[in-house]
Amino acid sequence: MIRVDATDALLHDLRNALGLVVGLAANLRDGLDGPVNDAQRAHAQRIVEVGVDAGAMLERLASTGAHTDPAAAFDLGALARSIVGRFDAQTAARGLRVTVAVEGDDVVTGDRLALSRAVENLVGNAFKYTPDGGVVEVAVRRVDAPSPTVELCVDDSGPGIPPESREDVLRAGARLPRDGAIRGEGLGLAIASTAAAAFAGSVSVAASPLGGARVSLRIPCGVGAPYPHDSAGKRSAR
Repeated sequence: MIRVDATDALLHDLRNALGLVVGLAANLRDGLDGPVNDAQRAHAQRIVEVGVDAGAMLERLASTGAHTDPAAAFDLGALARSIVGRFDAQTAARGLRVTVAVEGDDVVTGDRLALSRAVENLVGNAFKYTPDGGVVEVAVRRVDAPSPTVELCVDDSGPGIPPESREDVLRAGARLPRDGAIRGEGLGLAIASTAAAAFAGSVSVAASPLGGARVSLRIPCGVGAPYPHDSAGKRSAR
């Protein structure tokens, strides 16, 4: 009798479920189930993008030898726009003011999925700690000194992070005493820091002009054509 490993069975079922979700979203996006407006099409495209990224994560779990994607060049600004778009429903429901400002179209090169997770964690943290009616600002720009770098800054109007804790929160499992009522494992900034290090970059925390925290991710500029998904990210620009 052939026994099926429980983890393999779960991965199989998750692949099937995820494939169904992505397929239905693609049908909706393409109007196969009836007319859709631009907003509905954009939402469906975001579901497809998130599903594709989630599928890549599952494949990593299934393969012990595949920890990173082959290096690819992609537009960090377009990626940021796409990820912020995933929070549209929360933005509307909580009355947040969210902006994305991108200067230029400089690309970075490396594991796109890893950096996507990093950016989503930074943006997600800002949303988590910003009170209803507050402000989240995401900006991507090129910094030429001391070397060509793409910088992504996420600002929020939340409670901020005390100066003495700004290094600590970059470590896995670190949480501030005041955060006990907020769900989380203290992993978001650590994941972002690890991803940035893989790109020879860094993550830093400072005070934001909005009154909360500013988390900055810096990645050396890369060369090459942007990753194909970036065209979808630009279409979803806010």
